[in-house]
Amino acid sequence: MRGPGRWLPPITVPATPATEPAPPDAPSGRGLLLVAAYAERWGCEVRDAYMKTVWAEVGRPA
Repeated sequence: MRGPGRWLPPITVPATPATEPAPPDAPSGRGLLLVAAYAERWGCEVRDAYMKTVWAEVGRPA
């Protein structure tokens, strides 16, 4: 979805719940941490036991 000055990119990914933060040398496991750091708003919708959709509202540079 797009709006004036906003971008809402929905991404559907496997729903692997994280029980704790990823170790510093792990090659993955920081996706939602990055989304939360850069997005003005974000959310996650669980589709079923295996998939979730994450969306984020990020301001566009002028």
